[in-house]
Amino acid sequence: MDAYRPPDDLDFDNPYAPPKSSFAPQEAPQNLDFAGIPFSLESIVNAAWTIFKQNLGACLWVFWGVMLSNMGLGFMLGLLLAGLQVAMRADPRSFMILNFGVNFVSYVIGVWLGIGMNRGLIKIVRGEPLSFDVLFSGGRYLLTTILAAIVFGALFFAAVLIPAMVMS
Repeated sequence: MDAYRPPDDLDFDNPYAPPKSSFAPQEAPQNLDFAGIPFSLESIVNAAWTIFKQNLGACLWVFWGVMLSNMGLGFMLGLLLAGLQVAMRADPRSFMILNFGVNFVSYVIGVWLGIGMNRGLIKIVRGEPLSFDVLFSGGRYLLTTILAAIVFGALFFAAVLIPAMVMS
C-alpha cells in the first residue's frame, strides 16, 4: 500500500476492506432549519417558540382536542360515579372497587390521549400532515408509558420520600 495515495484508492488493493456504503441519508423536511441548533436551553426554547408561532392553530387544535376530550370524559365519569354512589349506598365496598376501576380506566384513557397529543405535536414539528385520528393513535405505546410511569414513581418514592420519612 502506498501511503501517498488518497484513501479512496486503498480499497482496490485490500480484499479485506469493507465494501463502500451505498447508504445515502434521507433529506430533512424542507421547513426544518434547526439541524445545526446548539444544545442549550435558550436555543431549544427559541426553536420551539418559532415552530409554535408558525403552527399556532395546529398546536392549539391538538392540545385543546385532547384537553376537551379528557374534560368531557371526566365529567361523564363523574356523573356516572355520583349516580352509582347514590344507587349503591348499601354496599360501600363494591362502590369503592367500582370507583377504583372507573378511575383507572379514566387514567388509561387520559394517558392514551396524551400519547396521541404528543404524536400530533411531533408531526407538527416534523412538518408532516396532521389529521384528527393521530390523537387516538397512542395505543401501541400505552403499556410502555404506563410501565415507565410506575418505574418513575417507584424511583421517586425510593429517592425522595423514603429519605424524607427516615430524616423526620
